Amino acid sequence: MERRDMEWQRYPSAEEYLGRILTDVQEKNPFIRKLGLRLKAHAGARLFDWIDYLITPEHTALPLNEVPFCMEKEAEGYRVFHVPESVLPRLVIGRYAGIESGAAVRVERIADFQAAHQCPAPIEGTPFSGFRRSLVNQTGGIGVFAVERRV
Repeated sequence: MERRDMEWQRYPSAEEYLGRILTDVQEKNPFIRKLGLRLKAHAGARLFDWIDYLITPEHTALPLNEVPFCMEKEAEGYRVFHVPESVLPRLVIGRYAGIESGAAVRVERIADFQAAHQCPAPIEGTPFSGFRRSLVNQTGGIGVFAVERRV
C-alpha cells in the first residue's frame, strides 16, 4: 500500500468562525459550558478539539464564500459543510435532527459518556457502525449530541 503523508492546513478564518459558534452555544447551554470546563481542568484539552460538528440556523450563517467551506451533504432542512484538508469540525446549517442550534461532541463510546455525565438518552444507530448519535442535552434551545464515528 502506498503511504501518503497528510499535511494538515490551517484555516484561521474558518476556525475563528466555528469558535464563535461554539462560544455562543456554550453561553446558552450550561451542560456544554461545564463540559468545556471539565475537559480543560481534568485533561488540559480544549472543547473545540472534541467537537465533531456545530449546528447553526440558516439565518445566522455567514455567507460561506467568506470562509473556505465545501458542501459535503445536502438533505431536507439542512446542509453539511467541511473544510478540506483540515481537522476542523463540520458545520451543519439548518434544522438537523430537530435541533436548530448546537454542538456534537465526539466520544469513544456514547454509553460511557452518558454514564460519566448523568445524561441518559436514546442512542441512534447500530453498535459498532460508522456513525451513532445521542441527543444528551437540550437547554435554552441549544442541543448537545454525543457522537461516535468509526472508519
